[in-house]
Amino acid sequence: CGFRSYLKHYPNEIAYFENEFPIQFDILSNFDSDQKHQISVINNGKTIYTESLNIKARTPISKEIFIEANNEGIQYYDIIINAFDGERNTENNRQKVAIEILNNLQNILILSSSPHPDVAALKSALEEGKNFKVTKSLFHEFNEEIEAYNLIILHQIPDFTNRNKNLLENIIKSETALFFIGGKGSKWSEFNKVQEFVEVKTKNTMQEVFPIINKDFGPFQLSEQCEKFIESTTPLQAPFGDVILKEECSSLFTQKIEGINTNNELLFFAEKEDKNWAILLAEGLWKWKLFDYQKNESHDNFNELFQSISQYLTLNKDKRKLRLQYPKMIDEGATFYMDAQLYNDNYQLIEDAEMSLILTDPSKKEFLYSFSPLKRKYQTSIKNLNKGSYEFKVNSKFKQEHTEQSGTFVVLESKLEQQQQEANWKTLKQLSSNSSGQFILKEKFDDYSEIILSNINSNQKVYFNEYLSDLIKQKAIFLLLLLCLFLEWIIRKRLGTH
Repeated sequence: CGFRSYLKHYPNEIAYFENEFPIQFDILSNFDSDQKHQISVINNGKTIYTESLNIKARTPISKEIFIEANNEGIQYYDIIINAFDGERNTENNRQKVAIEILNNLQNILILSSSPHPDVAALKSALEEGKNFKVTKSLFHEFNEEIEAYNLIILHQIPDFTNRNKNLLENIIKSETALFFIGGKGSKWSEFNKVQEFVEVKTKNTMQEVFPIINKDFGPFQLSEQCEKFIESTTPLQAPFGDVILKEECSSLFTQKIEGINTNNELLFFAEKEDKNWAILLAEGLWKWKLFDYQKNESHDNFNELFQSISQYLTLNKDKRKLRLQYPKMIDEGATFYMDAQLYNDNYQLIEDAEMSLILTDPSKKEFLYSFSPLKRKYQTSIKNLNKGSYEFKVNSKFKQEHTEQSGTFVVLESKLEQQQQEANWKTLKQLSSNSSGQFILKEKFDDYSEIILSNINSNQKVYFNEYLSDLIKQKAIFLLLLLCLFLEWIIRKRLGTH
């Protein structure tokens, strides 16, 4: 059975404690069987997911499952399919994936031009999430640092007052993820200037719009119940006019106006220079929160939508001062690389710190490695690691401040040959063709000698290598000559002829 798996939408292999995250895997079988086969996911020796599947020969199956992150740190998950009757190679029936489960809070700042029920609805929805700490403030009253926030939500900013303009400029220039929410208080002409993704042509009049979900949206996935809630919910208030996209974006909602589906964007996402952006061109979210409770006696769907948006926007915005990037698993024989970045209290990059790594191997022996500065980061590499589980501790020192971070990774036994034990006939034919040889089928192997004599020309080639070497390099001959000269000197001395 051919088997492979990979994490979906987690390029940095990060999820948050007590949240669900997806694992997507493909299954491809060379066997044709009518029996069902069990898929299992095992974490820390405990089976956390099982499912029975019908698998047909050479018909790939793609599965996406959601796992709850119940343990912190780096977690390893074994995805296993039980063996087929008569299957001899079962090495490729198992695949291991790794993900780092973080239990750190994501700081979210909501800034609004004026008090608005949308702000209260957003704050309560995000605070229901276990990994969000939410701060709200009026935009013109905010005078704190913005670097420590993972996400800033701007509600109807920029507005018509132009107050605290320097703050808006600093937010736009920062690396912090941004979520714009527009409304009748937004100054759309100024909004068009502060971002490069969309142009809204309007005379500041509003209209009712309904959301149409883009079924091909990829950055994250909403539950079926949440999608049904969105499709049946009350309208929002969006600007009346044209919406013109200027950059490639991922659209979650488009606008439905007076029963007509339009191509105008309503909620979309973009990424530029490692900064995540989201733009919602409408207000009235508080009505969605009330509608959700009216229909379902809970706010679960409303909360899910905005927690999913915030989690996606903050996913890659790690606010730890010492940040490490390294593979959680490598194959035996591969080189282990680790990159590190160190930040000060204002989250400015430090490029002249002392950095070291203490590695503990499976036998509990410790080895010390140093990091080398490389552009805007530090890097170290370790070769020739044997299979097993390794622990490490990274220490940084800058002036009088010390920072430490620990972790683990696994070196897997290389099983490339066991993964694919069938001969690759296409490659073998290509090799014989490239070398002017001939590909012989098993049925014609008895004619092997005749095929060679009739089709392969062989001319003997004799090669000569000539080289010169100093006599002094021939040690035995040199010593013999030296001995002869010494004997001659002794004899001459005795005879008195020297």
